[in-house]
Amino acid sequence: MKKILAPLPYENWGGLHTMISSTHLGLKKEGFSIIPVIPPDAKAIIKRFNSQKVFSYKRNLSRIRKSWNLFLHFRFLIGIFIDINELGKIIKTKKIDIIQVSGLQNFHFAIAAKIFRCSLVWQIHSDALPYILRSLLLPIAKLLSNIIMVNGKEVEKKFKGLKSYPTKRISYFYPGINTKDYSFTNFQIKKARKLLSIKKNDIVIGTIGNQGYAKRHDRIVAIIKKLKLHKNFKFIILGGTLKSNQAYYKKEVFDIAENLGFLKSKKLQIINPKDKVLNYLPAFNIFILTSEYEGLPISLIEAMASGLPVITTDAGSIKSAIKNNMGGFVVSATKFNLNQFTKLLTNLIKNTKKRKIYGSKNKRIVQKKYTLKRLIETHINSYQNALR
Repeated sequence: MKKILAPLPYENWGGLHTMISSTHLGLKKEGFSIIPVIPPDAKAIIKRFNSQKVFSYKRNLSRIRKSWNLFLHFRFLIGIFIDINELGKIIKTKKIDIIQVSGLQNFHFAIAAKIFRCSLVWQIHSDALPYILRSLLLPIAKLLSNIIMVNGKEVEKKFKGLKSYPTKRISYFYPGINTKDYSFTNFQIKKARKLLSIKKNDIVIGTIGNQGYAKRHDRIVAIIKKLKLHKNFKFIILGGTLKSNQAYYKKEVFDIAENLGFLKSKKLQIINPKDKVLNYLPAFNIFILTSEYEGLPISLIEAMASGLPVITTDAGSIKSAIKNNMGGFVVSATKFNLNQFTKLLTNLIKNTKKRKIYGSKNKRIVQKKYTLKRLIETHINSYQNALR
């Protein structure tokens, strides 16, 4: 059994954790055991991994913070040496074969892989990293990696230095799900709508994503403000809190929504679903993404698999899954046009036939391109190539 160590120094559950939890059994059948390294105080993550029988190591690992606080950056620099030493202990005692690094910003985990002679698979999940850091850190990834995995070709375009990297050492990966979990019965739909206190004729517009700046949920509040005269439009945000983004979220999302009366009237509900997304998703009629930064989010694939039409920004590799008039609509992430987004949403709400056509197309796309089997195969091929 080949062992893959995957350091994840994040306090909140996200797409990286979901990918490990969904693939670990399939990987194990093919001789690969993936072991995440997570913070010891991330109780919710530990609980979810334990429930899915995913063994993990608990270590406090350092990571770069988006902050002007120099003390935080100084602490990160000191932490680099401690982290390399800690990972080295695990590598030596547990005989780790591969280190899987998520994000260029976690370059110190890659250094540990090279110092302790492990193969290195470096994953680039999104376009969120600022251009200057991409430019500084990509050469390190190209130098140290055995394989670089990229979350779609649209994300690859944001990392221009990858053009000179050998194509045989680049692997493209996309989210994969068990599509059977997203074929909802009428009973599940009614139960979800009851849970959310949704009336029979209400149109539910929903999104899934943690409460961070990258998701730009403030844009959703602005959309609701534009549509506030439509009483039967209900908006749902499903996402966990992020400590590092709490100030932004309170000021730009919660406070504004509360002052406008959206929370009290339940025009907008913001819910932390934890591991119960499937309890709420069947209530949705339309799925929206207002993100400024992304890879190819698993939430989008889940929505498409559920047979939902989509209106989204073009962040990351989203355009590889959704094209205009082919399952929904795509608008600019960086030059977000509120009027355009609102107009597209209003038209889709009014056109029940188009919603059904787009939803059916999306379901077929996921069944063909975004299966769990394909995701597992991509990882196995990457690991095998890294070990050669």
